[in-house]
Amino acid sequence: MNKEELHFLSQNWTHSFEEDHDGETVYRPAAHSFPRSRGRTHLNLKENGEVRSLDIGYNDVPEEIKGSWTVEGNHISIHYPDGKREVYELKEIKPDKLVLRFNR
Repeated sequence: MNKEELHFLSQNWTHSFEEDHDGETVYRPAAHSFPRSRGRTHLNLKENGEVRSLDIGYNDVPEEIKGSWTVEGNHISIHYPDGKREVYELKEIKPDKLVLRFNR
């Protein structure tokens, strides 16, 4: 990953589930014009390595989880305080689009 892609990666991303395909998860910047939906997850990747994940929680109340993130090659690892770690392949990084594939 080059510096420009790393710069694009560090922003607040919102899940654009309408665009998901073939096991790939698509995110758009939070300012993107999304169709109406009941709720969307958010992934705020900060340049300092901090991540804030906002997911739909109990009774549709948003739940924020803080953690950290790192990039190695074309993979991003997200680490949460409870020890949970998620690893994704970075399929596409553009200023207006992030495509990830979850590695099992």
